[in-house]
This record gives sequence, structure tokens and C-alpha cells, in this order.
Amino acid sequence: MSNLVSQSELSAEQQAAVNYPTQPVAVIAGAGTGKTSVMSARVLHLVTSGQVDSEALLGLTFTNKAASELKSRIAKQLGKKYQDTLPTVSTYHSFARQLLIDFGAALGIEPDHRTLTDSSRAQIALGVLQKTQVSIKHLNYTSGRLVEMLMKLDDLLAEHLLNPESLTEFDLNWLSDLSTLSGNEDVRKAITVAQQRIELVEVVKEFRIAKHQLSLVDFADQMRLSVDLLSLTDDVVSQLRDRHLCVLLDEYQDTSVAQQRMLQLAFGDGHSVTAVGDPLQSIYAWRGASADTTSSFPFQFRTKAQAPAEVLSLSNNYRSGQKILDAANQVISPVRANQPGSIPLKQGNLNLDLGTVQVGCYQTSKDEVAAIVEQVKSLINEGVKFDDIAILGRTANTLLKVHQALVAADVPAALIGVETIARTPEVIEILSLMEVAANPLANGAVARLLISPRLNIGDRDLAALAAHSKKLVQDVLADTDLPTGFEFLDSLTQSSLADALTDLSNAHLSKEAQIRMSQLNSDIAAVRGAVNALEAVWRAINCLNLDIELYANPTSQITQRSNVVNGFIDLVRRWLDSTDDQSVIAFMSWVNVAKRFSSIPKIDVPLVAGAVSLMTIHRAKGLEWPYVFIPEVTKDVFPTSQGRSVFTTTVDALPHSLRGDNLSLPPDPIADKKSLKDFKSANREYSDLEELRLFYVALTRAQKLVTVTSYWWGDTQKNPRGPSRFYSSLLEAKPTVLADFPAPSDAIQNPFIEEKDVYRVQANQDYREKLNQIAQEVIQTQSIQTPDSLTDQDLNRVNEWDLAINWLTSKQETMAVTLPNLLTTSNLMSAINRPKEYAEQLIRPIPVEPHISSHRGTTVHSKIENYFKQAALIDLDDLLVNPVRVDEFARAAFTAFEKSHYAQLRPTAIEWSFQLPLGKLLISGRVDAVFEIDGQIVLIDWKTGRVKSADQLQLAIYRLAWSEVNQVPMSEIKSKFVFLPDLDEVKADLIVTKEQLIEKLVNSTV
Repeated sequence: MSNLVSQSELSAEQQAAVNYPTQPVAVIAGAGTGKTSVMSARVLHLVTSGQVDSEALLGLTFTNKAASELKSRIAKQLGKKYQDTLPTVSTYHSFARQLLIDFGAALGIEPDHRTLTDSSRAQIALGVLQKTQVSIKHLNYTSGRLVEMLMKLDDLLAEHLLNPESLTEFDLNWLSDLSTLSGNEDVRKAITVAQQRIELVEVVKEFRIAKHQLSLVDFADQMRLSVDLLSLTDDVVSQLRDRHLCVLLDEYQDTSVAQQRMLQLAFGDGHSVTAVGDPLQSIYAWRGASADTTSSFPFQFRTKAQAPAEVLSLSNNYRSGQKILDAANQVISPVRANQPGSIPLKQGNLNLDLGTVQVGCYQTSKDEVAAIVEQVKSLINEGVKFDDIAILGRTANTLLKVHQALVAADVPAALIGVETIARTPEVIEILSLMEVAANPLANGAVARLLISPRLNIGDRDLAALAAHSKKLVQDVLADTDLPTGFEFLDSLTQSSLADALTDLSNAHLSKEAQIRMSQLNSDIAAVRGAVNALEAVWRAINCLNLDIELYANPTSQITQRSNVVNGFIDLVRRWLDSTDDQSVIAFMSWVNVAKRFSSIPKIDVPLVAGAVSLMTIHRAKGLEWPYVFIPEVTKDVFPTSQGRSVFTTTVDALPHSLRGDNLSLPPDPIADKKSLKDFKSANREYSDLEELRLFYVALTRAQKLVTVTSYWWGDTQKNPRGPSRFYSSLLEAKPTVLADFPAPSDAIQNPFIEEKDVYRVQANQDYREKLNQIAQEVIQTQSIQTPDSLTDQDLNRVNEWDLAINWLTSKQETMAVTLPNLLTTSNLMSAINRPKEYAEQLIRPIPVEPHISSHRGTTVHSKIENYFKQAALIDLDDLLVNPVRVDEFARAAFTAFEKSHYAQLRPTAIEWSFQLPLGKLLISGRVDAVFEIDGQIVLIDWKTGRVKSADQLQLAIYRLAWSEVNQVPMSEIKSKFVFLPDLDEVKADLIVTKEQLIEKLVNSTV
């Protein structure tokens, strides 16, 4: 469906959506039904039919990537005639933020208010907890968990537009009702949780006051305050409706209650709103998505005659074969029955074959993984490309097992997303070192590093360090008066292993342990000195010697391990591009959220060319592959046994009756033991439906083949698991059965259970005596001299061996260095122009302290970007990451720009990012500015260095990328370097094709 440009190519149901009158309408767009094509075609129809000016259209979606893609598709549909009057396309949060910038003064919100990053928000939350005036005697949690709970409850109250007092009133009444019951476990838990939530709500109030006093707003606040604004000011609503005559809402099923209310206030009352979504693919409830979004739309967005909005359906799937669709339809039928407008999918592309569905139940988890690897290898032997295959897992742990097996089988495989990469052994070490550098109380991370193979500290020395750490805290507390009410804060009383490493003089350690721990202390200090998260990663890699181990070893498996590290580095770079707070603390916060929720969709992560993709199902939404494997569809794994958080057992959860989507949720229990038990069961069933939607999303990613697998025995479970009900439901679609291992006897316990690691045994007296005896024998052997019985011939042979060894070790070793799959433009240029130096940098990356010239460049680039984006006026000094004085050169450079003709132009793009496939590589880059001058695209790269530093290859790559992405001939694209402050211009006439770039790379690196 990606090539649809005219109505003649649209199906009848698509045309109905495209041509619908300018009234509110919901379009239920099933998986693979071409929703983006329909949205862009509707824009074209509305504009070319004269119903709406192109500038009067508004499109909203969830991510910057989705907004960019939608805007690009619309621009192509409208053509050059409308390039200067394109519709506004942004994210829901950006729209809310702009509302507060433009009109927030009515609520006392300054236009230059700042949006909080996650890490900054956590720091403010911790500060509020430390200074709270509230009695929090029931909140006996660690400070880290308290911060998490505080922010989560604040989010929930905002997302459901609930004032804190209403929640407190509910809990007080709930406690009163519960007090009449004799306590069993469920009742006691409900009472404790309600008491804790009453206290936590009071801290939420303090947290909101603190944010307001600092003129800070977080993402949840943006929606809550936007609703307040639109509720109070009719004039703002009138301006919005006059400005945006038609509105398109993408991925509507993922909107929250607050987002729906904001949109209803802004564009209700019969305004032209087209909401496109699929309730069967609603999988982001943990992120705030409402439970009844699409079903409530017709009643929230009524026509001007107050009739419910109409619901249209798209059911022709252009991605998958009918057998795959039959399986997906069968699985999702319990959910579809309660979703108006959702109808079974049918094959829309008759050029595809019917597809294949395979299932297999194996005896053990290892057997399952081995079978998947063999099937992948079989596909590859048949000529299938690696990147046409995907492994989609419910959890990251599932993916790690398959990835490890693929790597062992020499199959190129790539973990996609921080939620999976962060769990690999190499990255765990990197993150542990970064975590300790950012948080001295991260004792778990210190312990991981100490017992790692690199340091291998024994139990006795670990115990000695722990005792030393506790004594240091006791010594400090003995001289400190702890303020009343602060006893709960573990951050004030918890011992720090990291701090203990700084002074080991009285720790009673073995000599070798003291040496190794001192080295770890030096490593922590080195990482702590990094200016941002990316430099911290590089420093950690150096400290851990991962660069030597991974980059210098040419074997296939080691190369794939290095690709994991390269993928992680690329993730860090992309995270830096997406955030203002580039600190290690902010990065670790982002990683922890991703690991907890198995997905972090805010950052676009490209697939790796030439490799099998492994990712969580959450991340796979919106993607497709010819061949898809879904492992571990096993009891207690998929669907998960964890269930959803509910207010009777979780402090940071809301009663269903107070939520804005309460009609679609199980009703709250009454104060009755049986009711509490029934509530738990009802929520387990509801959670299973959420999991079922996730399974449906996974199935509908496949074009030709989908393989679903399960097993009976896991690695550690004593009792058998077996296929889950999702797997059993799939059998009704009559798939091909690859394996069907029978259920084991009830009397059998897991015969394949893995032995736990027992190398850390209790050091009893007998054991220690035996160990000392062996150690003494080893020491004695070191003093043994060469026996006199060696003949002259033997001695001559030994001397020859010594000479040979000396000659071999004196030879300079030539190592094969594998290029990472992901390269920046500067990396590619280095590989072509300076291959030897670049190879050495790959083998042993050495962080370089930023030079003043790089600070100048960053400053000038940032100022120019802000100039074009018309941001609030920022002093030049404030743009620097580090407090370095801005010299006159940087000021002169920006002043020169302001006086140039470029400052008077309207850019086509600023800081335009791209990813350019180049063979099996993916090249990323960023163009400073793109202008259209005299009808021709001109790419600009601002330079603050010397003219001779310009390399035309850089702009040739930029030109190639713009040509590829926008389908513009390279001959129609100009490019130039503009040097500031002199305004010297150097035209770049070099044109290179992909083939020529690959040839340059091969010639220079072979």
C-alpha cells in the first residue's frame, strides 16, 4: 500500500474513508490495511476538492518519527504546488505543549516554561520526599521505589484528570468499609495499601507545588493543564477550530483519557475529526493508553446534530496471506466481539500466496531454541535474506536465549532496542559501571562488577568489604543528628560499597583483592568524569577492556558480540539526539524504564542490514517481515502470569471507579472477602485480553510464514509448563504442526533442570585447609629449578624454542577489524580517507576531551538551529553543555550568520537526520540546513574551522541521502560549506553513487 497515490488504486472501503464528509468519523484500520495511505489520500481529497486549505489541516500522532513520515507522505501526495503551505503535523504532546506556550498565561504558565526530563523529574521528586512535611510512616519503601511510586501516581492522576482529594476521599471510605472485616491476607493487604496511598497522595500535592514554583512541566502535566486551559477559555477553542478546520488523529487507540478530553474540548461539537486506529492493536496500557478509546469516540465526538459519529472499517490486509490472517482472526475473536467496527481481516493483495502458519511444542526450552535456529538456517539455505527474518518475543529474556543460539550457529543476528541489548553480558558490565558512577548507592551494580570474571573477588573479601562499608556509615551517623522523619530514607543510612572502595586501608582484605578493588575504584572515577552518557560508555568500554576483547578478535562469534556493543553505542547516540539532559543519570533512568516495561518507543531504532532481527513485540508494532518466529508461547510466559496492577494490592494504582475508562474495566470490589477474590480473578482475565492483543500484533507482522513455538520444561522450573491457551487457540486455525511433544507424567519433575552456579561455596574449615594445602604446593613448584639431567641436545632445543618465541612475539600482528554495521557519516569518511587510524580507533577507542573549537561549533550550530525554530531567546552562554566562556569568535560567527542572506530564508529542513543503507551498512548523518533557492534544493553545512578542513565527500554523502529519501535526482541538488564568520562559501560539486561509495570503502579497507 506504500505506493498508493490516487483514488483509482484505493479499495472501496478505503475510498469511503477518504471521501467522507467533513464530519467526525472513526476509521477502524486493521493491521496492514494501509491507514497511512488513507490518511494522506484524505488530505489530498480535502485540499484538491476545495473543501479545506492545506494550511488548515492538522495531523497528530505519537512519535516524532511517525509525524515525520506522515508529513512526508502528505507532501508527496500534495506535490510541489503546496510545499509552502503544508498541513501541520506533530505529536500529541507537542500540540499540548504549544497550547501552553501560546495560551498558558491564562493559567499562570510562562511561555518559556521548561519541560522536565525523566531524570530531572526524579531528582525533584526525591527532593520533595526529603523535605516533606507529611507523615509517611506507612511508606516503608526504599527511596528509589518511593520516587518511582510518587511519579507514577502523579501521572495516573493527571492522565485520568482526577484531583488528589477525590482519591483520598475514596481511600478513607474504603478503609472504613474494610475495617468491619476480619483480616485475611487479601483484606490486610488492601488496608495497608490504602493507608500508604493516602500518605502518598499528600506528597503528590507537594510535588506539584514544587514543579509549579520552578516553572516546570512534565508530559503528564501538559495534558492535564491543556484540559484546564481549554475548559476555561472559549476564545482559545475558537482560535484552534478556525486555525485547524480538519483534524486527523493517528493511532487513536493509544491515546489516554486526558488526551481524548483535550481533543474533545478543542475539536468537539461536530468539528471535522478523523480518528484512525485499531482497538485490536491497543498494547500500550502500561504507558497510559485508555481501555475504551475507539469505542467511546462516536459518543465523545458527536455530529452537529448530536448523533454519534459514524464508524468505518478497513479490513483488506495488504501484508499477509489468508492463512496467516485466519490464524490471527481466530486468536483475537474474544476481543473483537466487544469492539464495534472491528471485523475479520481478509487478504487484499491477491498477488501474495496464502501464507503458512506453523506451530511446534518441544520437550525443553533448549529444544525449542534449537529448532528455531535450524529453521532459520534452513530458510537461509533456501535463499532467504537474513533481514527478512524476525524473532519477536514477549520478554527480552526470551530473545537473549535465541540470540545466543543464533550467534553460536554463526547466523548474523541483531538485538533491536535497549530493552534487549541492556540484558546482554557485555552491556550489563558497561551499565553496571555507569550505574555506580552515577549513583554511589548502587551496591548491586558494584557486586556484579566485583564477582565478574574480570575481578573475580571471593566471598571472604566481599564480606570484608561489606563490613568495612557498614562501619564507615556507622562512624558518620555517630557524629550526625538525623532529622526527625528522615529515618525511612535509605539514602541517608545505607552503606555504599562504592564509597568504601575509595579507602581500603582498614578493610582487612587479601592483597590481591585490594589491588583489584583499587582498580575498580579507578574505573568508577574515570567513568564519573565523563561529560555525557556517550563518553561514559566509551570510558567504561576502555576500563573493562571490552574494546580489546571484542574489536580485535576477527572470529565470527566475537564479531557478533562486538555488534551488540556497537548497537548499544548507536542507541546511546540516538538517545543523546532525543534529549536535552545528556547526563549519565538521565540515561540510566531511561534504560531502567525500558527494561521494566520491555519497550521504549520514544526513540527510533533502525533495523540492522544483513542480520536476523530480534525484538520485543511492543517494539515490532508497525513493522513487517516475510518470516516471523514467536517463541515461548508457554504458560506463565505468554500470556504473562504477573497480571496488571490494581488498587487493592498496589499503592500507585487507581480504583477503577475513578478512572476515565472505568466502563470497560472490571468493577471495583466491595468490602467483602469473596468480592476481593473475584476482583483478582476478573483482573487476571482482563490482563489476558491485553496479552491477547499483543499476540495478535505479533502474528500480523508476518507476510509469508509465521512460526509459533512452546515447550514443556524450562531451564529452572521444577514443574512442567506446556503450551499456553494462546498456542491452543491457534490450533483451531489448523496450522502445520512441526512438533507435538506429549505432556509429561504428573509424577515427573524436571529432569533437565540446570544446576545452579555453585562456585561460591561456604568456606568451612576443612575446605579452607584443603585450599591452603593446594596453594602451598603451587608455590613450591615455582621454586623448582631446571634439572641437571637435561642433555646438551635438550638444552639446544629449548634455546631454539626461545628464539622462535621471541621472533614471533616481536612481529607486529596484523588484525582483521570488522566495520560496525552502523556508521556515522564521519566514521565512513574516516574509513575511506584514513583507514589505518580508524581501524586503530575501533580496536582501542580513546575518548578525546572536547577542544574549544568543538565547543564553538556546537554553540554556533545550536544558536542557528534555535534561530530558525524561533525558540525563546537564549543567551549564547546558556547553550553550552559545560560552563566554558563563549569567546568572541563564536559571537562573531553567529552575528555574521544573522547578517547573511541565509537568515532571511525559510529553511526546508533544519538539522535533517537520515539513515542511508549502503550494502550491509547503515550510514547515519545530519544536515545542518536545507533551503530551496530559485527552485533548487541547497544543502548547507556550517563550518567554524578553516576552509581547507572541508571535505567534499561529506556533502556528497548528504546529497546522496537527500536524493534517496526524497526521490530527487542528485543533479538537481546543490551543496556547499558556509564558513563563519567570514561567510566564505565552498561549493561541493562531487557526486557519488552508492556503488562508488562502496567501491571507495572496499579499496581503502581491504
